[in-house]
Amino acid sequence: MPEESGVSHKSILRWWRTRKDKPGSVVSAVVKTRKFVLIGLVTGFGLLAGHELLGDCGGHISALLSKLLEHLGVGFLVAAVAVFFYEWGAHAKETERLNNQLASFREPTAAESLRNSIEFLFRRDLNNPPRYVQELAADCNNLVSMISELLKKRSWVNDVHATFLSSLLRRLVAGNALPFNRLSTLDPSNYVVDHELVLPRAAAILAGELLSEYMKILLPGDSYSEVSNLSFWQHNQLTEFQNESLNAASRGIEIKRVFDLTRNYGIAISTEEATNILRRHLSDQEGLSCSDGRCSYHVKIFGADELAKSMSGTIEKYLTHFAVLSHREERLRLKFQMPDLSLTQIARWRQEENESEKRLYETLFDEIWDAATDLSGDNLDNAVKQVAGK
Repeated sequence: MPEESGVSHKSILRWWRTRKDKPGSVVSAVVKTRKFVLIGLVTGFGLLAGHELLGDCGGHISALLSKLLEHLGVGFLVAAVAVFFYEWGAHAKETERLNNQLASFREPTAAESLRNSIEFLFRRDLNNPPRYVQELAADCNNLVSMISELLKKRSWVNDVHATFLSSLLRRLVAGNALPFNRLSTLDPSNYVVDHELVLPRAAAILAGELLSEYMKILLPGDSYSEVSNLSFWQHNQLTEFQNESLNAASRGIEIKRVFDLTRNYGIAISTEEATNILRRHLSDQEGLSCSDGRCSYHVKIFGADELAKSMSGTIEKYLTHFAVLSHREERLRLKFQMPDLSLTQIARWRQEENESEKRLYETLFDEIWDAATDLSGDNLDNAVKQVAGK
């Protein structure tokens, strides 16, 4: 006889038995509450049936009794459903509590096992490991522990930072460990083989990668406001970041960028390079496909004339290269401390927090933006003269 397709009765019974005694499962809740739920449902539907019958009889007393039966019937039905969900929810919460308690026991054990495993792998053939091996083992252990903590506190900003760290580990650490590994053995076949060590051309490229990850996470209604400097955009080192900025702008994220022409932050820039950078941003602004005639990418310039007209002591005191990212109810402030973007300070807060220290850079950007001049073909050459050759 051919085997029947589909789910057999035996498999259904087996599935039912395995879940009947499993705490927190729907089947377990059904089994434990079936009597009470059945009584509630039968009684509820019976009272509703009486409500329908009395409703057809007419008279004030019949109408009053009909209404009473209706309310009682609904009450029994709701109670029957509530009993089931209360039983199911109670077990689900207990299961969650036990899982959390188990995790609290497992976490220290896992951390200790990780440390022991790393020490074993790094020192297994060394009776007296040199100091760099000990430091390498400690660094690997700390790295895994810190990333574990980062992933445990799930949030949009942690997702961005974990993605960035993953990229760094894959390309800079693991990617370069491979050629080092191959060079560790003197093999005649490797004498004429070049093993490539790949490093980023500049810190600005890595900073641009992190900023690109921030752009990817933004949603319509979010914004990114930045006071930048032409020197940082040299050599196309922030091209990926600019592309992601335009992608964000096309999704409805408002991108505002002000180029500070009052200083060069210690990095000289040629007239040709400054002109190309400003033309690229002007072209991006004008060429962006806008919905309802409103562009989401805006570029302005802030030079000596704008600084003189601003009448703001705050601008002159705090003007620097910084950005404020707005994502839903949160704010992220990035302050670029070094001319080559090799040091960045990052702060995060909620929108409702109004402390002056946290609101400083939001207010500062608004003042700079109001004082700045829209970048256009008419003022582009004058902007270049202000900053090139400084």
